Amino acid sequence: MTAAVLTISILALLILSGLAFYGIFGAKHVALKALKATGEQSFRSSSELIRQEKMDTLSDIAVDCAGDVERRMGRIVQSLQMAVNQMNEIERAPWQFLPREVAEPSVRDAGKISFYIQHSPGADLSPLAEEIHLVANVESVLRRAVETNPDIFSIFVASAHQYTLSVDDNRNDTPDSFKMPNPVYDAVSSDWYRMAEKKGGVIFTPVRRFVFRDVLGFFCAMPYYDSTGNLAGVAAVQATIPWLSNVLKDMNSELEGEHFIIDQRGYVILSLQEETGVIQANLDEDIRNREDELGEKARLMVEGKTGIAEVEIAGKEYFLAYAPIRNMGWSFVTAIEKEAVLAPVNRNHETIRKLTVDSAENLDEHMRGMTFFMALSVVALLVLTACVGRHVSRSLARPVHELVGGVREIAKGNLDVRVDMRTGDEIEELADAVNNMTSDLKAYMRNLAAATAEKERISTELSLAKSIQEGMLPHVFPAFPDRKEIDLYASMSPAKEVGGDFYDFYLLDDHRIAITIADVSGKGIGAALFMVIAKTILKNDAVALAKRSTDGEMEWAQVLAETNHQLCESNEEMMFVTVFFGVLDMWTGEFSYVNGGHNPPLVGRRNGNRMDWQYLQLGKKSRALGAFDDLEYEMRKLTLMPGDMLFLYTDGVTEAVNEAQVLYSEERLQRVLNQLATSASSAQEIIADIHADIDAYANGAEQFDDITMLGIRFEGKGTE
Repeated sequence: MTAAVLTISILALLILSGLAFYGIFGAKHVALKALKATGEQSFRSSSELIRQEKMDTLSDIAVDCAGDVERRMGRIVQSLQMAVNQMNEIERAPWQFLPREVAEPSVRDAGKISFYIQHSPGADLSPLAEEIHLVANVESVLRRAVETNPDIFSIFVASAHQYTLSVDDNRNDTPDSFKMPNPVYDAVSSDWYRMAEKKGGVIFTPVRRFVFRDVLGFFCAMPYYDSTGNLAGVAAVQATIPWLSNVLKDMNSELEGEHFIIDQRGYVILSLQEETGVIQANLDEDIRNREDELGEKARLMVEGKTGIAEVEIAGKEYFLAYAPIRNMGWSFVTAIEKEAVLAPVNRNHETIRKLTVDSAENLDEHMRGMTFFMALSVVALLVLTACVGRHVSRSLARPVHELVGGVREIAKGNLDVRVDMRTGDEIEELADAVNNMTSDLKAYMRNLAAATAEKERISTELSLAKSIQEGMLPHVFPAFPDRKEIDLYASMSPAKEVGGDFYDFYLLDDHRIAITIADVSGKGIGAALFMVIAKTILKNDAVALAKRSTDGEMEWAQVLAETNHQLCESNEEMMFVTVFFGVLDMWTGEFSYVNGGHNPPLVGRRNGNRMDWQYLQLGKKSRALGAFDDLEYEMRKLTLMPGDMLFLYTDGVTEAVNEAQVLYSEERLQRVLNQLATSASSAQEIIADIHADIDAYANGAEQFDDITMLGIRFEGKGTE
């Protein structure tokens, strides 16, 4: 009987042990299948995010590079506009200028910037001698354009009277390499002259090869008119395009690939990979005529479209991103091999695959340990009773089946399932391994999604803050079109998405205007919020004081004192703002001003055709607003004569740095104003000249402070 019971117990034990082993191997199979499915699901989700981010980056780079080219072209047009303004002044008020000499081209011009005259074939210039000597006054403007804009190698004015005055940049030429221009040049019959005359505004010619310089370039031209409104001539620039290679090289440092520019004719005018690329510069082929997908996309580029597409070129798959260079009618294009763009996706796949393999190996190791443990248990249980055998079988099989059920749920994609085992053996360790695996996968996917969402949120908030800040500053010019007593212009360029600088101007009554320029401590959204508060309080206090005291002497120092008191209240972050505040009487030219720890402005006094600039005397030292309560401020005055001008700025101008981290300095600002600003220059032109000089000085170096400027010229009461 005992033998029968023992035999039955042993058989039962063997059967139950077999079922347990079957359950273990089944659980292993299901777990591995679940691991693979979960890994693939994670790969698809995360890879799509990475791929879209790379596509967006590629498109942004193309748009940024196109925008950089547009800005460079804008500086060329700005130089040309200055030449046209000077010619208009000479044509309409010749009595303001003294005669100047100009000679024909000479071999002595090698190695320097030359100024010379050319004439049309057969033209007799002797009757035009007086006119030519007056027009020669344009030399200084032409020279400044060549000196400050490296993209220009020649700028000239072509008169309708068959002569041309030119300034060439020959500084890189030696006497042996110098090619002297021909004194005979028929500018009036040239295509750029006719195009500018027909359009009546700025034109860009198609790219061509300048044989004289053996370089690719184009003409940018603009007409000018005499006092009767008739065409007097055309000013033009010869600009080269090799500098565009630097833009393409910068692009290549961001992302490997092939980058090129096509013009409005569909010609590839510049390519960084002239020898190795699938697309090379060719001024004789319209790539819109190609039969591949590139030809189809080229038609969209010429139409000024922006986009990104997958195309096949020369048997290889590429991502093609393109953006228009609007002021030229060109398009910036970058072609990146699809394999290079998707490399991070493949690396992501490899990371997830490795995570899956490691988890599978851990699972297999635990399975082997559990199998060995069960084998020993079976040997030991063979000598026990059927009851003990049955009890052991149940204790082994039940957790295994629970583990299998949990793994099946995980295999369906439910990563929230937890396999809760409290067996105290390898089955519990196996369950912990499965739980750890699902937790790692969930954390990986959650972190990836959170990082992407946070990036988009911050970008949206900064963009909104920048729009709100820009909307707070006056930006419509001319600000007061019906007030001819003043010429006013201002600009602000933040160092970050949002800045702490601000300017303001507003009429207090029919003959007084208040102007403000200020710099808040710090940068970013906090500085922008403090800027809004300070700007609002300053204006409210100034307007309130003007309404209270319509007659007699105004003590404008009260405005800064009251504003300082209000800013000090509940200023737990200890932020402060430097302020220069002034009120100009547009009838008398009297300017009352109060300084609150700000940089001294410059005042320009008219001296014939030029301006003499000096820093304004601020009196005793004053403190910024918001730092200390109950401060007193001093009001001072000066009188502006018609034609005099004030130039206000923040320390982002004088503390702009170049690549060697050397400051721009107050001395350079004063020197550049004395060199560039004339009595005929508008406030907008002067600010644009200073901004261009800062950009040239910085040469691409990152700036750490906002750049804000405000200029106001007093023209005098009754100026028409």
